[in-house]
Amino acid sequence: FTVDEVPHLFPGTFHSCDLNDIMWHPDPCDVTTCFETLEHVEDPALLAVKITITTKRAVFVSTPTVPTKQGNQYHLHDFTVDEVPHLFPRLKVVDCWAQPEELSHVWHLEW
Repeated sequence: FTVDEVPHLFPGTFHSCDLNDIMWHPDPCDVTTCFETLEHVEDPALLAVKITITTKRAVFVSTPTVPTKQGNQYHLHDFTVDEVPHLFPRLKVVDCWAQPEELSHVWHLEW
């Protein structure tokens, strides 16, 4: 099923956009989830800054933390566990956990 088929199951707001469009800016929100996205965009640092300045409470982000771009044509970047939090200026790591089945980590960041 899709969001359109059962909107009552998805009470949030969803927008489609081109994350590589430098003119795009997210709407202000309380919480942002950015799962398995940073490795796909041209400028992950720019996307992280945009998310940081428009999110009021918390950011949940995940990305692979082992090299994957040689084996996945859609991955433009590789990250280490230590690099990702630095992409989100002024936010503090509340929690971080491994997501081994995805070769990823998840970070919970807040102001």
